Amino acid sequence: MSGSQQTNNAIGAQPPSRDLLLGLLLGCVVGAVIPTVLMRGREQSGAMELSVPHVTVPHGDLPLASDSLTPLENGPVGFAEFLPPLSPIERRLEQALNKVVILDFTDSPLTEVITFFSDELLVNVVLDSAALSDAGIATDMPVTRQISGLTARSALKLILEPLSLTAVIDNEILRVTTREKAIEILITRTYPVSDLCRTPNDWPSLIRAIAEETSGPWKETDGDGGTITEVEQTGSLIVRQSWVVQGEVLSLIRRQREAQRRMVPAKSMRSNPRGQFPGQSR
Repeated sequence: MSGSQQTNNAIGAQPPSRDLLLGLLLGCVVGAVIPTVLMRGREQSGAMELSVPHVTVPHGDLPLASDSLTPLENGPVGFAEFLPPLSPIERRLEQALNKVVILDFTDSPLTEVITFFSDELLVNVVLDSAALSDAGIATDMPVTRQISGLTARSALKLILEPLSLTAVIDNEILRVTTREKAIEILITRTYPVSDLCRTPNDWPSLIRAIAEETSGPWKETDGDGGTITEVEQTGSLIVRQSWVVQGEVLSLIRRQREAQRRMVPAKSMRSNPRGQFPGQSR
């Protein structure tokens, strides 16, 4: 046997050293512990993810377009605040009225004021000369008014109200006419309100609120003007009124929905066995 073979046989015959055994043992322990730790970490991570609630911004927190028939842009899918929906031109007119304007009129003829709004809003604004003539109102009567930071809707209201005039959307144009004539230009809208009228008593309450909190006039209470028809089968109200009052009706319904969303659930207001309500100190 050669010297190299004797050396290899001697090495192979020697028992494993203590350091080698400890290294192998430590490797087995680490190999078993690490997967367990990782698995527990994943389980804990998964449990934490499940415990985090999903937060949804409620519909009521969205900004409301008060006195505007423009539908809410981020309303619930498939939900219509009123029917029929606005035509593309009507929607454009409503959006134009929400534009913030700056104006400065000093003894300016009314016709010049109307031209300003038509050019500023890029929509057709028409002065109802026949209605003004019947009411004895001159179309060139002087207007003095300085306004900034208000919507065109509010600015027109401030300018026209002292003149007994108003602006309504009629036949897809913005018509400036007398209040008496505007009352005669009625449109019909259907408002789904089944979420607000859940019991038979809710219907007359909502109808009364609309009649009392809007400018009207209403045929039932004033003897002339618009009407409200309850259709319980479809959970809706059919309202026939002027364009301006339709905006007031929509604004009121929106406020009612907001109030309902903020209302404290009845069960949370029940007293405990000691006769105390939640949050009430002894």
